[in-house]
Amino acid sequence: MFAWPVLRPWIVWISAALFLMGLFLLFAYDIGWPTTRDSCIGEDQCYCEWFDVALVDRGAEGTRQPVNTWSNLYVFLTIPFIAFMISRDRYRGNPINQMQAVGIFPEVYAVVALFLGLGSMWFHASIAKHVSWMDGMSMYVFAGFLVFYTLDRIFVANMVSRAVRMVFFIVAYPLVVIWFTRFGARGTNSEILIGILVATYVLLELLPRNVRFWQSGWSWWPMNFIWLRDGWAALFWWVGLGCFGFATLARALSAKEGAPWCDPNSAFQPHGLLWHTFCGVMAVMLYLYWRRENVADRPATTAAAAPSTERWT
Repeated sequence: MFAWPVLRPWIVWISAALFLMGLFLLFAYDIGWPTTRDSCIGEDQCYCEWFDVALVDRGAEGTRQPVNTWSNLYVFLTIPFIAFMISRDRYRGNPINQMQAVGIFPEVYAVVALFLGLGSMWFHASIAKHVSWMDGMSMYVFAGFLVFYTLDRIFVANMVSRAVRMVFFIVAYPLVVIWFTRFGARGTNSEILIGILVATYVLLELLPRNVRFWQSGWSWWPMNFIWLRDGWAALFWWVGLGCFGFATLARALSAKEGAPWCDPNSAFQPHGLLWHTFCGVMAVMLYLYWRRENVADRPATTAAAAPSTERWT
């Protein structure tokens, strides 16, 4: 019989998916959407796919941009994979980092990555101001997790107590998400807000993981990065960055009518099918990258004297 920690990721992500999809479907096919135009209509920047503005003004049921809306269902492929890996790690035991352990971070990340997709649906289905903020919030929730999980990894390396780390994460992370969502809803450019969080994350990845840095100067630098010590981590890191770069390019080239990759009446909508999907692949790659942390630092054994044949799993 499986233990509770092994089953927990499945229970958590399925419960979150049922809640988020149930709430979305309630608005889309029962209550209807608010009758408040999103500002993208006035700016002609609603991510290309054609929709009937009259339906927005009536708050009609249904989805205004079906391809950009339903492409977010990629999460029903990516999140079960993450849940499977979490369960597998716990079933095997002997975790070497927090993404393999029984703590809260693996489940939180599964829900965060799920919301990255399902939160986006509210904007594309409604094009309505009073619910489209969910799209921005889903991105701030995801990018904020990158920052605060990486801060926690730094705290672990510097021997900060678990109680202090958990209080900081549980309090500071939601506050930052609320602040950024509020700024976005008041008109601050979402690209700027996301850029701040992603840049902060990248800078934190460059910081030392050990207090010995303060004694040894810059000698920590080459060995500070997981992706310089572990081949699989390097693969996941760079594939993840590549996916994000390609997704960002697709988003920029299909943001509005007249953009190079924009055909409003085409069934192929790059914003939904490329930006959404490749961001989902990036989320999986980051999970696999974090899961490799400390692999290269494990104490050597006599059995490991031969060249390593360790697989990514």
